[in-house]
Amino acid sequence: MNPGDVEAVRVEFSNEAPAGLEWIDASAAGGGEIRREPGNGGAALLVVSWPTLGAQESISVTFTAKVASEIEDGAVIRNLVVANARNAADAPASFRIGMPPTQLPDFR
Repeated sequence: MNPGDVEAVRVEFSNEAPAGLEWIDASAAGGGEIRREPGNGGAALLVVSWPTLGAQESISVTFTAKVASEIEDGAVIRNLVVANARNAADAPASFRIGMPPTQLPDFR
């Protein structure tokens, strides 16, 4: 969402795949242009861009990722995403994916 009072210009959403994730597919609302670029250390970088985003407007990005088979049970994958625009401050966000434990806890 653009919380500002003016139109955001050259809006970008960036998401570098953390170790253990592989981008499979992505879609973007509002006609966003999706690019895949090389990131740090060979990681895949997903970049979505829009020419503008109106004040108080929202757009969304949906992506599908695959967890690598070598990721251990109980591991937590942390992912950081950033939205920015030429005339606005960066807006970082993050999420975590928790792999199920090897054994379920016994709450007795």
